[in-house]
Amino acid sequence: MKRGTPDHPKVDGLMNALSIARCFAVGILESLWHMTMRYAPTGDIGKFTDEQIAHKLGWDGDPQELIKALVVNGWLVENRKHRLIVHDWHDHADQSTKRYLAKHNLVFASLKLASTSNTRARATTRARASANTITPDGVDSSREAPEENPKAVEVYEHYLAMVPRTRSPVRGQSVKNIAKRLEDGFSPDDLMKAADNYAEEIRLTEQEKYFYIVSNFYGRAAYYEAFLPGKWKPPPAKATSRHGPSHELPADVSFEGLSK
Repeated sequence: MKRGTPDHPKVDGLMNALSIARCFAVGILESLWHMTMRYAPTGDIGKFTDEQIAHKLGWDGDPQELIKALVVNGWLVENRKHRLIVHDWHDHADQSTKRYLAKHNLVFASLKLASTSNTRARATTRARASANTITPDGVDSSREAPEENPKAVEVYEHYLAMVPRTRSPVRGQSVKNIAKRLEDGFSPDDLMKAADNYAEEIRLTEQEKYFYIVSNFYGRAAYYEAFLPGKWKPPPAKATSRHGPSHELPADVSFEGLSK
């Protein structure tokens, strides 16, 4: 469970909706995420019935009441294709789940939902802009926003699936930066492998406070270059990373002769 979740206002809403104590609300959410991780790793929890979900979450009351409370308070999202999706599962999932999805070329259902919503929003914005920029002689003076490079979007979503982050990424600039790297001659596979290597370095060095957001990783500073195939070498576990010093003592340090 992410830091700050137990006292989040959405937890308060779940407590009020189900008339339960905070400890039970937190337990329900933790059980939901464990169930998702094991049985619906992409976040498509709606493939199970309300009764099955309630049983796995240890809820003895009305299953429909539980699901409604989770939806109303933003922990589950109703979806036409999957019925129910765990909200922002790509943020809550652990690294093993992200590696599993990457290995099997799967994408978080929550990311697909966000991508679809963003595409629809951009289309609506462009349509409104076009409608408001018709000149008296019938000429449309609006400029269409450039379409996103689908390969760049694929790399972007892969990075989000693999690398945890401390703040939300800026999608537009991130995709633009990745598209520029593709124009520079890097392949999507190389850029995604760089993300895989970076995630592995985070895991090995346990430097959990140093995460590049995707726009910076593929930006002008070219942090991605150090993690490209053939350039990156796995560091020893808990060793000093390029993001901060390790507090572990070198293996050859001896305390022999020091007074106790």
